[in-house]
Amino acid sequence: LDESVPLKPLSHFGLERVSEKPRPSPRRGIDLHRALLSGSITMEAKGTGFGADALELKFENKSSQDCEVAIQQGSIFQHIDWQHRQNLMVKMDYFVLVRAGEVLVKN
Repeated sequence: LDESVPLKPLSHFGLERVSEKPRPSPRRGIDLHRALLSGSITMEAKGTGFGADALELKFENKSSQDCEVAIQQGSIFQHIDWQHRQNLMVKMDYFVLVRAGEVLVKN
């Protein structure tokens, strides 16, 4: 990378911030971002490689009601300790039922 070349905006790549342009509601369940912002669900994500089972998600349902979380196609999980590795993108809608008070780990 050359420091003299400015970073390109998200719009250059067709990416948009969910906070600025909310996604349409999923066909069922509650959108992952909405669930996290509401505080009813917490999540930890860990990359474990590439391909199948490359992403491990740990959900905790803090509410007294079951919650079906919709991880919508196109969601991107970014590396927080950037090591010049590829970010992970969800290629199809994925639904996770997290029971009230449950901690659930999914790969």
